[in-house]
Amino acid sequence: MTDLIGIATWNFREGTLAERIDRFAAIGYNAVSLNTIHARPLARGEMPEVDDAISRHRLPVTIHGGLSPKGEPIPHDAIIAEFRSYAEWHARTGLLVSINFDAAKRQTDTGAWEMACDEMRDILAEMLSISNGAGFTVGIEDWPRNAEDLRFVEDLRAYPHYGMLIDLGHLNMRIRKSDDPDHPFSIDAAREYLDQMALPVNELHIHNNDGKGDLHAPPTTGTSDLRAIADLLASTGKLASRGVKCVSTIELVPAWCGLTDEQGWVAARDALTFWRNVTAR
Repeated sequence: MTDLIGIATWNFREGTLAERIDRFAAIGYNAVSLNTIHARPLARGEMPEVDDAISRHRLPVTIHGGLSPKGEPIPHDAIIAEFRSYAEWHARTGLLVSINFDAAKRQTDTGAWEMACDEMRDILAEMLSISNGAGFTVGIEDWPRNAEDLRFVEDLRAYPHYGMLIDLGHLNMRIRKSDDPDHPFSIDAAREYLDQMALPVNELHIHNNDGKGDLHAPPTTGTSDLRAIADLLASTGKLASRGVKCVSTIELVPAWCGLTDEQGWVAARDALTFWRNVTAR
């Protein structure tokens, strides 16, 4: 189903980033994901040791960032400048596969939070125009999530590199909001959730939880049946809708799920083995 399995490098603290990338490659990961804290200086040429580690292992890279983490207006010019630097890094290396952002939210006059759909649409339109034909995909995590959201981006779907990141840990929590989190996992509810996300998939975030809190636990530790979800994704062909590689990124946070640093490395190795086995086609 997917031959690229990466890991969210920012959740591990032992050693330098370059050393961690070497260690992940030694475990068997054939892709890595960087957050913008690391991707910004990398693209500016300020992290040559990281650039070297990625290049030596020829690791495809995904970048994950935020558009408006605290609900303030999206800093459009700064993000576009940053985006251009990533495109330039890719032009030099050919290793960027996808850039995906956390969805932006805004607070209404009543204090409620809602998706900043029009702002996201505008900045996506510029990003997609800049990167058209560049060879990497662009999208937002878990957005658009339904038919109402899709109307904001209908014209953007003409870009073949426009897609989305789907977080499978968040899927588990969202489908259980109206259900008892302790009930057996409902693959039918997961199918309905995924069916509403009508864009191609750029990247998956793989982690598990108890349906109540965002634990970012190993894929076999929690109430979500990720083996069943892998089968569902394969049977629907959702990951192969345009011939673009989808990266599966293990988004494990050892500290959040009660693991020591060393246990986290063991869990990272086991998560890779698990996901590789359940997605083998």
